[in-house]
Amino acid sequence: MTFWINPKKRKPVDFDTAIENPALKTAFEKYRLYKTEYYGRKVITEIKCANFMALITTDGMSYAQILGKAGLDKDQLVNLVGIQDKADEWFQPLFSDASEIDLNFKDNRDDLRTVVLDINWTINFILGQPSRKGIVINPGSDGWVIYREQMEWYLKNVF
Repeated sequence: MTFWINPKKRKPVDFDTAIENPALKTAFEKYRLYKTEYYGRKVITEIKCANFMALITTDGMSYAQILGKAGLDKDQLVNLVGIQDKADEWFQPLFSDASEIDLNFKDNRDDLRTVVLDINWTINFILGQPSRKGIVINPGSDGWVIYREQMEWYLKNVF
């Protein structure tokens, strides 16, 4: 099966401006309204090109479930904060902008920081975490879930 996506490239990270993904938010909105293959492909194209935010913390924080450790450089380890679904399965949340983080983590964010990740890195990381069910993008609104089985397909055919 050939899976067409726009050959658009991932945006470079500009640390002087806020992370925002308005084209992704629009694609989610259009897909929700029309549920067509065309808009599904638009969502996937925008996911491929987006810079996402994830929450990180350090060891010893009791309120945050930790997904795993990801090395940012040779001497620095961080913990990625995960969320559970209603079936008690763990997912890695990714957020398209700061307002999306507030929908899930408005209180008790003092000890949390953000890190910028792309979907490719996140998929490869989650595939190395066998207890993780998948990724959820904007869990407080759009709730776009990419399950483990889909991640492998995405890596081979899309990303």
